[in-house]
Amino acid sequence: MQYTSIVSKTLTNNQALINAIGWYGVLAILLAYVLSNLETISINSLVYLGLNFTGSIAIVLEAFTKKDRPVIVLNTIWALIAVWGIIRFFVAS
Repeated sequence: MQYTSIVSKTLTNNQALINAIGWYGVLAILLAYVLSNLETISINSLVYLGLNFTGSIAIVLEAFTKKDRPVIVLNTIWALIAVWGIIRFFVAS
């Protein structure tokens, strides 16, 4: 049995938790977007970057259980961009 099959099977068995994680991801990214558009937070702030990073990782975990590759790719790239921003945040500090 492949590692990805074991992980996928384990995650699928906890579907309520996975759904909650997916919803967290959606809400985190939307919250970051709304707060930045209301000019409550800067797009360069750790809060904005953290919400985008944790949100995209949560969506990747949820999408992984459904083998939804386009969502996995999009949110993996989203997370990498957030990591890049977080690194820049700490280097600039």
